[in-house]
Amino acid sequence: MASAITDLQALMLSDDPEADLRVAYRARIAAARRETLQPRQPGPLRVLLAGYSGACNTGADLRTGEIIRQLRGAFGGDATFGVVTVGDRPLPDWGPVAVERISGFPPDAVRDLCARYDAVVVCEGSLFTSTFSDGLATMLTAFLGMATAMGKPAIAYGAEADRMSPAVERFVSDTAREALVIARNRPSLERLEALGLQAELGTDTGWSFADADMIAAEAALRERGWDGRSGLTVVCPTDPFRWPLIADPERALIASLTGNVASEHHSGMMFFQPAECSQDQCSAFLDDVSAALRAEAERSATPRFTVVVGMEANDQRVCHELAERLAAPKPVVAGIADPRLIVGILRSASLLVSARYHAVLLSMGAAVPAIGLAYDQRVPALFAEAGHPGLALDIRAPDLAGRLSDGLRDLAATPGLGADFAAFAAAQHAVQQATGRRVAAYLGGSPD
Repeated sequence: MASAITDLQALMLSDDPEADLRVAYRARIAAARRETLQPRQPGPLRVLLAGYSGACNTGADLRTGEIIRQLRGAFGGDATFGVVTVGDRPLPDWGPVAVERISGFPPDAVRDLCARYDAVVVCEGSLFTSTFSDGLATMLTAFLGMATAMGKPAIAYGAEADRMSPAVERFVSDTAREALVIARNRPSLERLEALGLQAELGTDTGWSFADADMIAAEAALRERGWDGRSGLTVVCPTDPFRWPLIADPERALIASLTGNVASEHHSGMMFFQPAECSQDQCSAFLDDVSAALRAEAERSATPRFTVVVGMEANDQRVCHELAERLAAPKPVVAGIADPRLIVGILRSASLLVSARYHAVLLSMGAAVPAIGLAYDQRVPALFAEAGHPGLALDIRAPDLAGRLSDGLRDLAATPGLGADFAAFAAAQHAVQQATGRRVAAYLGGSPD
């Protein structure tokens, strides 16, 4: 206990807390490797799922839920599950699962959690990337390294590998070499293979989600003014300029002692980018999106109704700002709305414009034509795999409003697009089912 307190105190005063955490993770993984391997205890397989649960992120929660459902179907009563949560929000109803929180010094928490379980599945999609957080990428990678150091199976299931800072890239390459990594797209597979990891091509774990609440979705839309006949445009914005998170333990400690919590605070010791650095860029982005959508509504031959959907609780501010620009009704936002309702609205759309990867993915099976607003490789990779790479627009490209307006015009003149998406979704669902069998076999002790 004294050592943990000392480590936390040192972290609070560190000039580079994330570098110090990487050193600590490495040390504890190395120590675990030197210890005598413990045989698995009799009884059901205890599986720990580590990801981004607890933040009211629709995609992350549905991914995790589908992994649990898939593994529960494979193992029946011969497996129990624990879920690492990064926030304090209630988890969806996944049946009997143990909620595990990262408390105290994170490297010690990772070590102790891995010691209590027989296998680890890292279930976050945006895993090997610095787009959102070096700290989260490091911690989740450490789960893989710690489990394998203890002689336990460890899998990253449906993982993205994108741009990483050099320090995180080295940590991933060194730490995750003995884990099995299922990449969710080919660019990720190629990146992982270049790092020397044991990588296989799979897909995202959200393709099998089928529990959309279409009745509640129609009721929520009619409550907001939809007549049930007009074309339904669903827009899913986010503020990509708030990322990546910055670790500032001293600032977090002061906030906890004074009660003065900054608007940039995310959770724990992590903070979004300062508003003065991101707000102007986000405002310009929202201006471009709203201008293009207004132009599309004006030239549409039939009436259109627009609703804004927030796929994560953190999207609430940007959703309200976009809805105001569009004179749209109150947004539907995760954390307030149930994930089943959100997916029901996505699948009710006749047109989707989304900066959120999982909004596109979850609507494809319902044959919803879509345009993606991309700020990393996820959305472009998804549309490229579906055979329509031109539907992903870089949000940093000049004249986004004009490009999006042109894209919406072209979309209206592209027959068969929805059918293409539905066929792609069905094919990916089949891949996911096969990958799930592979993952279950690996966790059960059949590495081949």
